[in-house]
Amino acid sequence: MLVTAVLACLLAGADPLPTRIPESKEPTAPTVPNLVVVEEKDGRVEVEVWRLVKVKGLVPHAVLGKDGKWIEKTEEEEEYEIYKPLKIPLSKVKELTITTADGKKLTVEEAEKHIVDGAVVVVSTDGKPVDVKFLKLLRNNVIILVSPEFVRPTGRRDT
Repeated sequence: MLVTAVLACLLAGADPLPTRIPESKEPTAPTVPNLVVVEEKDGRVEVEVWRLVKVKGLVPHAVLGKDGKWIEKTEEEEEYEIYKPLKIPLSKVKELTITTADGKKLTVEEAEKHIVDGAVVVVSTDGKPVDVKFLKLLRNNVIILVSPEFVRPTGRRDT
């Protein structure tokens, strides 16, 4: 299976490396750029997107006591939505814009043909078009994928 190189980390708008040690005593994890997996499977291209999915599970509940402390912790089964990564065909990505680095628009079929043939793919993981200054650094035949579904969410959204 052909796995196409993805340069999403360059476009993710990832936080820069810290210039000083944080004042907090809490441990912090390094910021990792978002990556989007682009794979060819039987001549069709699949990508990883983030979508809201309904799930059912135990949700912890607590009551705030008069002294300001949480008490009576219980768990109740509830249905809620969370973002999950899903691998879907390129043609099923919502609000997808496909261009080359020189600005030429491509159809999904054209892009899939180039990706299967080994084209380099750049994915904007902030959902916004890639800055023209960056595109000038790329060859004209590099494929650019832009969609809000490539944006990695930060947390759970309750219904």
